[in-house]
Amino acid sequence: MNSVLRRCVRPFIGTEEAGTSGVERILVCRLNRRLGNVLFLTPLLNALEAKFPRAKVDVLLGDASLAPLLGNRPNVGEVFGLEKWNYRKMGQLVGLLRRLRRAHYDLTIDPSVNSFSGRVACALVHAKARAGFEFPGQWLPLDHPVPLSKEHLHSARVPLAIVAGLGTYPNAVFEARLDLRLSAQEREEGARELASQLSAQNAWRSGERIIGFFTGARDAKAIPESWWTGWIAAMRERAPDVRLVQLVPPGAGANFPGIPSIVCADYRLLGAMLANLSLFVSADTGPMHLASAARVPTVGLFNVTNPASYGPIGADDEAIVVTGVEPEQVAERALRRLALVLGRSDARIPADV
Repeated sequence: MNSVLRRCVRPFIGTEEAGTSGVERILVCRLNRRLGNVLFLTPLLNALEAKFPRAKVDVLLGDASLAPLLGNRPNVGEVFGLEKWNYRKMGQLVGLLRRLRRAHYDLTIDPSVNSFSGRVACALVHAKARAGFEFPGQWLPLDHPVPLSKEHLHSARVPLAIVAGLGTYPNAVFEARLDLRLSAQEREEGARELASQLSAQNAWRSGERIIGFFTGARDAKAIPESWWTGWIAAMRERAPDVRLVQLVPPGAGANFPGIPSIVCADYRLLGAMLANLSLFVSADTGPMHLASAARVPTVGLFNVTNPASYGPIGADDEAIVVTGVEPEQVAERALRRLALVLGRSDARIPADV
């Protein structure tokens, strides 16, 4: 099968020399529908901006609704999204493919290690060169194949090897962390929305420290509600002057009555709301990555996934493996993280954690 695919796609490779000089148009193909995985593209976009400051980078996602996550980036042109497969939308799919093929990109990048859909997208688009990871059974010919590193890296930083494989690593400084690129205006709008939602619940006081938390997670990544109940009790006991706020998905009910909640379906506005918190605590899920990308100090809680691969990686972030760890201990570490970020000591925060 791989040999057949190899023969089918080889004619699509550009006839010009597959160099990186004069790169002006780039397409990144990441056909994924998850919030966190789209945010994992942002370090790569930062690196491409540093290496090709005059190039426009288009992005092909698996869900157009996630496009705002990549906003406020001068180097990002258009963000395309594929609809879920439906034969009635075949015309839209064909139209998008034609549009991408007419763009004549200088470079296409598949940032995934082994994504069949990403490779198909790169194969169907006209480009002078293709870049991606080389692995056994590779069927798509690459002009810039990058071997997988033996060093264990965070999943958001793995694609940076592709940029390094394109020649000299960027001389300009760039941040290898999740990056929502919120503007000052967006942060102010987030502050107003946060105050509005909490005021409606009689839970707003100017200057109050607010810790947000999110209990939702997929499948085995979820942490039992009973554990969260213990964590909330410990937080209230140890820091009664800190306001706890629960993040609730749109259309869902709050898990913990008596604790004010915030809800927002707009990803950028939600990120701006989270940016105005003092701290955010969450299991390994999309909102955890959104908070880190919004630069609120984030504490990620892990039980089955590896925090070295999927944990929050901001300078003020922390990952905690909660398997066998009491919620009281996690509460103490979260409050210690808050004190560290605030740059002060607090008598209510244990010093022996």
